[in-house]
Amino acid sequence: MVKTKVLLFVALMLIIPKLILAAEKPNITSAKYDQYGYPIRNVSTAGIRKLLINHDFNGLNQLLDGYQREFENDFRYEYKLYDAYDAFSVPDPAYRNLFDAWVNQYPDFYQPYLARAFYFEMMGWESRGYRWAKDTSSEQFADMKYFFQLAHQDIEVVLKLKSDSICAYQLLINIYRATSARNRNQEIIAHSLKLFPDTFMLRESYINGLKPRWGGSYSQMDVFADAVQPYQIKNPRLRLLKGYSYADKADLVLRDKNYSKAIELYNQALTYGESAYFNYGLAECYYYSDDNATALPFINKALVLQPQYNDALLLRSKIFYEMGDYNRSLNDLQTVTDNTPGYSLTQKTREWIGKNLVSKGYEQYKVKKYDQAVGLYTYAIQFYPDNAEAYYWRGQAYCYQRELQSAYDDFKQSISLNPRYFHSYLSIDWVLAQSKQWDTIIVYWTKYIKLEPKDGRAYRERGGAHYQKGDLKAALADAKRAADLGDEEGRKQYERLNNVVK
Repeated sequence: MVKTKVLLFVALMLIIPKLILAAEKPNITSAKYDQYGYPIRNVSTAGIRKLLINHDFNGLNQLLDGYQREFENDFRYEYKLYDAYDAFSVPDPAYRNLFDAWVNQYPDFYQPYLARAFYFEMMGWESRGYRWAKDTSSEQFADMKYFFQLAHQDIEVVLKLKSDSICAYQLLINIYRATSARNRNQEIIAHSLKLFPDTFMLRESYINGLKPRWGGSYSQMDVFADAVQPYQIKNPRLRLLKGYSYADKADLVLRDKNYSKAIELYNQALTYGESAYFNYGLAECYYYSDDNATALPFINKALVLQPQYNDALLLRSKIFYEMGDYNRSLNDLQTVTDNTPGYSLTQKTREWIGKNLVSKGYEQYKVKKYDQAVGLYTYAIQFYPDNAEAYYWRGQAYCYQRELQSAYDDFKQSISLNPRYFHSYLSIDWVLAQSKQWDTIIVYWTKYIKLEPKDGRAYRERGGAHYQKGDLKAALADAKRAADLGDEEGRKQYERLNNVVK
């Protein structure tokens, strides 16, 4: 009966409110191409990485060559080419050997060097972290520069083997922006635009480096955007660049929680055309002003234009969570995990939602709604499986439902995740005491004491198990140790046992 109620609660959470259904419908079509003639960005990054993991390096060379040829035939495939290489932007040290093996097997091919450069660049960003510069340590910056230097070395090889690699120039612009090498970026953009006069991708990266936060100014951004407008005839997407200064101003006032001004500025940016970036910004504004129903259509627009936009997926995951649609929230998190394994912002989102769900579960637990509490704790674990507290509290709810085996399993998992979590040992003690498993209880407390030898409470509890087992001598020794460590209840226990043993 208890399990039926829990299943019913979870099933109810699957019912999507009418508000979500109405808000979810984007206003733009999910066509194969966007309004600028660019193909929708939906490259299978997981499929590409699977070839890498399987050591199918020849298959990778051929696949990437195909993306390169598409771009060479039509410049609007530039992002599709970039996304194919971005599949290798995985911040996981274990991937290093795979790239090295690829390079060693095909030392005269540019593709493995370029793929490894993407990997090193991502390792650099993850090493730095995603906070403002003032909140980033010198060690983090040093690690970033180390990986960027490795990426730079590979890019130099790429350009020797293929001097017109647009993705290599894209990486250089990103690296020089992050390292404040503005003069080098000016040289790179001037040279690369001779090779790729119609590119939006390189110009977008460059104008981002002209933001005030990177040492530029809004006037410089606007001058650059105005200068490229004659190229709109062939590439109408270039008109979007005129919205970038508005979008950055919006981002800054958003950080100051001036939501109405940020919305005004992002809407001004959108007057220059639809953009995943601008729609994402508007969704952020509404999300942070607690208007999730309005935020959802904008984030959906962003994801129609760029289905694998990781930060947009993370934001939509939080929006779905706030709207009570936990399953869709989980789906978006899993998509980001599949897109970019090891991305630290994914884990932060998982932790944030998981901890919030523990709090929601506790509210139900306090008013003795244990079925609902178990359902919420179960979701908390799905979002953040490493949360020892979620297992502990779900175990407590199971105890009140007399689901002792389930409670025992949860307390064991809690201890596995956090071997120093005293309350899980205390709870597992209670569960095992119901069936008089004193020896097992003693084993658990001995494990804890090895980790926390100065915790008098643990000696007192283990002494209680020895007492129940009938080993008064061991019980007395533990009680004395608890008393010596300053545990008042242990002192009282020692005095009582001392009289009995005498």
